[in-house]
Amino acid sequence: AAFDWEKVPRVNLAQLPTPIVTLKRFAHVVDGVEIDMKRDDLTGLLVSGNKVRKLEYLLAEALAAGADSVITVGGLQSNHCRATAAACRMVGLEPYLILRGEPPTHASPPDGNLFLDLILDAHVMYVTPEQYANERVAICEELATSLRGRGHTPYIVPEGGSNALGAMGYVRMMAELPSGPSSYDYIVVSIGSAGTLAGMLIGRALFHMHARIHAVCACDSAAKFRAETRDIVTHFESRFGLTLGISDDEYDIVDDCIGPGYGQLYDEEEKVIRELARREGVLLDPSYTGKAFVGLLRLLRGGGIPPGKRVLFVHTGGLFGLMCNKAMQLALVATPSLAM
Repeated sequence: AAFDWEKVPRVNLAQLPTPIVTLKRFAHVVDGVEIDMKRDDLTGLLVSGNKVRKLEYLLAEALAAGADSVITVGGLQSNHCRATAAACRMVGLEPYLILRGEPPTHASPPDGNLFLDLILDAHVMYVTPEQYANERVAICEELATSLRGRGHTPYIVPEGGSNALGAMGYVRMMAELPSGPSSYDYIVVSIGSAGTLAGMLIGRALFHMHARIHAVCACDSAAKFRAETRDIVTHFESRFGLTLGISDDEYDIVDDCIGPGYGQLYDEEEKVIRELARREGVLLDPSYTGKAFVGLLRLLRGGGIPPGKRVLFVHTGGLFGLMCNKAMQLALVATPSLAM
């Protein structure tokens, strides 16, 4: 029997479908190429961004399993953790977050996503970068055991919501894109935990689309994300009994737009963020979408995307991280004040 993706249980958390807009005023910056943008930053307010699409499926499974609490992990400014905290509150689950970084203090009060986590009254455990790198899965399991001991039923969501079930969120996004003659030739998206890319590749196969997908790394390396993408696709195939035949040459992963590191703003990226804000009233963030858009512009300018092709940029959110990026704030201090 054919796989009916619409039958996979999901809980309604996001404002879908998100709009697709054409960046008309930005076109002259890249020789008249009109870039379309899938506004997945508009999936909701506290759930803004790509993660809520995954959480619609993951929390549906949590609720079906009779869970009363959810455990997940991420960086201090994790968009995924903030979206998870908000989504949990929307459906009556208790959010538990394991965050990489230092707890806030009076000298360094919470801001950005962490500020929202705390307003949402998420239970937060802070861990060192070493603990996070080496022990995050074990720490989740330990917390789950401890919660069970207190009579709770926890459900663990992996980093970024990136697993086979979470990938369903981006299968659904691909179903929102135009098909036929108006379909896209190239799609550019950020990658930070491979779940979004995996879902897009699965959707591309299921809906017989031809778009070449370019994923731009927010951190780490192309090799790591290629392995993780393959892993999620394989798990998806076994979970849903499919053979999709997705090959490595249907997509590219580029890791040369990271700059100094994860969440670190660099000049080229800062210019792109400011230019897009000024021309289109659209905000990108320093961790994901800013780097991905730099990648898109480099592809257009370097001939990686030939002229005359239909191009889509998937905006995966990240506004709250932009709000507390010190480098961006300092870059704006020099803005001259208006004189009459």
